[in-house]
Amino acid sequence: MQDFGTGTQKTVIAHRFEEHNYDVDRIIGVQNIRLQDPEALGALALIRLGPSFQTHVRPGAFVAGRRNFGYGHPHVQATIALRHVGIVGVIADSFTPGFWRGSMAMGFMLVSCPGISGAVEAGTVLTIDWRAHTVCVGRGHTTLAFRAHTPFEQRLLQAGGIVPLLDSSRSSENASPETRPT
Repeated sequence: MQDFGTGTQKTVIAHRFEEHNYDVDRIIGVQNIRLQDPEALGALALIRLGPSFQTHVRPGAFVAGRRNFGYGHPHVQATIALRHVGIVGVIADSFTPGFWRGSMAMGFMLVSCPGISGAVEAGTVLTIDWRAHTVCVGRGHTTLAFRAHTPFEQRLLQAGGIVPLLDSSRSSENASPETRPT
């Protein structure tokens, strides 16, 4: 995430999910849950989320969700599909704990922002202020507060997920005393 934690970031909403308790398996279709290929998963997301998604998706975009986003099984294929087409995160009123843990472990940005689903639609421009923990919607008529990420979540996101974070920890531990970070 280019500006995460360092200031502000402009982004656009590529798609707004309409239902509360949205099951993310629907992004690719539950029949495709065994797929692992990011390109095939991304193609499914483009088709299943419709023509407006294809119009508004661009690298660095977010999708927006309502309350309890990620309901169902916390399969990672939907996150892989969204990431493959350029989506960097989900901003939603709230998330299910399983989806939150799984997506954050992959280094996929989630922003819990009560009220966001009523303030945005596909194409809405957002300015995210990571230090102030606020989202400015559109031309600044609405500003909403979001839940700050914990220090561990910030490290996960900056590393790109749990595997790169653990790899960097191992590298630091194995470094000679002269080259270890202080």
